[in-house]
Amino acid sequence: MDLIHVIPNLKNGGAENMLINLAFQLCKRGYKQSIITFENSKGDFNFSKLDKQILVLNLKTEKKKSLKIFSE
Repeated sequence: MDLIHVIPNLKNGGAENMLINLAFQLCKRGYKQSIITFENSKGDFNFSKLDKQILVLNLKTEKKKSLKIFSE
């Protein structure tokens, strides 16, 4: 089963820590997972704790780029 988690960022907080713990346990059970964040999370506290098998996608884009997509 593939799972997708969505969270604003991976900074040090309650929801972020719970997600990291959940993802770690599910990874041990063989679940394929991805985490989608709305900010660039590569420098965040919890990013380095993630298993390498978990894909992290950052949706942060420049405002101009986003507006251009919607105006097409």
